[in-house]
Amino acid sequence: MRIIVADDHRIMREGVQMLLADSEQIEVVGEADSGEALLDLLETVEVDAVLMDLEMPGMGGLDALDHLRTRFPDVGVVILSMHDRPDFVRRAITQGAEGYLLKSASREEVIRALETIVSGGSYIQPELVAPLVSGLGQGSPRTSDLVLTDRERQVLELMALGHDTTEMAAELGIGEATIRTHVKHLFSRLGVHNRAEAVAVGFREGLIS
Repeated sequence: MRIIVADDHRIMREGVQMLLADSEQIEVVGEADSGEALLDLLETVEVDAVLMDLEMPGMGGLDALDHLRTRFPDVGVVILSMHDRPDFVRRAITQGAEGYLLKSASREEVIRALETIVSGGSYIQPELVAPLVSGLGQGSPRTSDLVLTDRERQVLELMALGHDTTEMAAELGIGEATIRTHVKHLFSRLGVHNRAEAVAVGFREGLIS
């Protein structure tokens, strides 16, 4: 897995590279100190994911996310931030980040998050989920008034465990195209835009056992 580390603090970029230096799964192939530098780098380097801070000079992480989703839709994004406020997490997820970690996360958790999002899943650091679910889905259909099919509930629960499309298909004994259809229906029912949001709403509304 090839990744770029984007953070305006050199010591943080170097720290992440040292943290992942002996990982056989992950190779840091570039670093950027701003959103602009990150987007320029992505034009020249092929990567699977970006590990990115939210606050950088010039174009920050949230603004860069909008460009990333438009110009590089296949590149996964994990936010690595000092901010644990639900509004920061919520906005990052809504704008297209597949993962969110605090800078206090362990090496193992960083690797787990990157592997999960590159496989098509989503990853929110566990201690961030409870505050997040209290505010997600506001203004969308009330899920407590909806009844999910057994299959939709199974897909949502596997999603919450971090399973990607291939793993869910194998677990349920159905095709990947069918899984993608169920995921699309879930997004519509829950009034969300991505898997991380779906999982958060699922926990909040008691749809995940």
